[in-house]
Amino acid sequence: MLGHLSFGVDDLDRAAAFYDRTLAPLGFVRVWSNPKGVGFGLKGGGDKLALFPKPQQAVAPGPGFHLAFNAPSHEAVDAFHAAAIAAGGTDCGAGDSQAMADIFVRDTRPDEAPAIVRMIRHMVTDMAGYGGYAPATDDEAWNALINRIAEELKSDRCKYLMAESTNGGPVGAAAAELINLHGAFAPMRTLHISVVYVLPQHRRAGIGTMMLERLLDWGRAAGAQHCDLNVLANNPANALYRKHGFSVFELKLVRSLQQGSA
Repeated sequence: MLGHLSFGVDDLDRAAAFYDRTLAPLGFVRVWSNPKGVGFGLKGGGDKLALFPKPQQAVAPGPGFHLAFNAPSHEAVDAFHAAAIAAGGTDCGAGDSQAMADIFVRDTRPDEAPAIVRMIRHMVTDMAGYGGYAPATDDEAWNALINRIAEELKSDRCKYLMAESTNGGPVGAAAAELINLHGAFAPMRTLHISVVYVLPQHRRAGIGTMMLERLLDWGRAAGAQHCDLNVLANNPANALYRKHGFSVFELKLVRSLQQGSA
C-alpha cells in the first residue's frame, strides 16, 4: 500500500548517521543523499525511508504510531537492535516484535513436497471462500500433486519457499516457475508465481512480503523480464500485490454452463 515513508528531523547528519548504522544489518543502505535529505532502501532500488531536515519543526510521532522493518533472520534482528543501542537508541523492550523475529524464510528441501502440498491444500480451501473452485476431496489427487512438486523441487526452473517458525514448524509457503515464451510470442523469460500463502493466525506480520520479495529477487537473478500471478478478485491479498507493483494485465471471465443459468 505504501511506497515509502518520510520523516522530518532536527539534525539531518545525526539522524542519517544513526540509520546508516542501524539499518545496515537489515540490508538497507543509502540509495540517495544530498543536503536536502537522505533516502534508505535496498541497494540498487528506490527509497523506502526518507529523512528531510526540519530544524525546530520536527516533532515525535503521536500515540499509536508504529514503524517496523522487514528482517531476513532472527540474527539480523539482534544485530539491528545492538546497532541501534550502540548508536544512541533507547531499548523499549522486545514486545510483540519477538514473534516476527522467530519467523524465517528458506528454500524448501527436496523431501518436503508433502509439507508444501499441505499448505496448498489450506490455500485452495481458503480461496474457495473468496469465490474460487472447491478443493479436491480424494487423496489420489493430492498424492499426484506431491509427486509433481517432488520432481519440480529437483529443477532449477522452479523455486519453492517455506516460511517457518523456530517454535512450531511451517507457517507459510510460496512457489514460482520460470517460463520461456515462444511460439506466437516473441521470446522472453517470465516468472510465474503460483503460490503465496500464510496461515491465518500468522498474517499481517510481513511474512507474505518476505516470501514474495524472495521470489522476485530469484526471478530477476535468473533473467526474467516480467512476473505474473493469478489472484481472485475478492482476495484481500490483492493489496499486497499492488503494493509490490502488480497491476491488472488480463481478465479471466467465467460463467456457468448449467442449464437455466444466465
